[in-house]
Amino acid sequence: MRLIRYSALISFVMFLWLAVKKENPDLSLDISQIITYYVAAAIMYGLSNYHLDYVESDIRLGYISKFMLKPLSPHLYYMGVEAATAFFDICVRVFFLIPLVWLLGYAYHPSFLQVLLAVAFLPIIFYTTFTLYFSLSLLGFWFIQVDSIRMSALFLIRFTSGMMIPIIFFPEWFQKLLYYSPAPHFAFTPIRLLQGELSLTLGLHALGILSIWAIIITLLQKWMWYQASRNYESTGI
Repeated sequence: MRLIRYSALISFVMFLWLAVKKENPDLSLDISQIITYYVAAAIMYGLSNYHLDYVESDIRLGYISKFMLKPLSPHLYYMGVEAATAFFDICVRVFFLIPLVWLLGYAYHPSFLQVLLAVAFLPIIFYTTFTLYFSLSLLGFWFIQVDSIRMSALFLIRFTSGMMIPIIFFPEWFQKLLYYSPAPHFAFTPIRLLQGELSLTLGLHALGILSIWAIIITLLQKWMWYQASRNYESTGI
């Protein structure tokens, strides 16, 4: 169901932009670019979309206390739970959506190296976004409810990653500001690589920026877990 629901959401946005193109023929994106862009967005959507309310629930009910007694990282444990689903979703979407694009008469035109670089983004996108959402879920150690914070971050990432609106339509100053954040490299950058419209040099630079943010967010997560585990007390149920 999740696979169908998220693909349908991206499809709705794609058809919305196709309607805009029909009414505004001078739009900078042509129909081929719109379709290939949003099909790629639908494929990548699951890499940055997690609802970790069960982590918050484990904190509240005391189940997470087992990670304080065993030499097992809760971060890696929960990430493993999501990893299988996320990458299975990607494989299924690639299997069905890429042939559909070709049947419609459109195609991607990246070089082999651009494809490899785009694929290199995928595990880093997954790791970085999951770690960010997990860190926000750890706020459950200090607050009763944190799902609104996590959902706000989710919608902000959807907007600033280019998942819903290609970043080229944002003001130029905002594009420059976003470039040094991780957000556009969650979707916009790898999609443009798959379309063959981003150079390898810029792609490598973006991958470096995303990798740096992955390290920063990991350090934040480790610090939050350390602070929480020092004072956490629970008997569970």
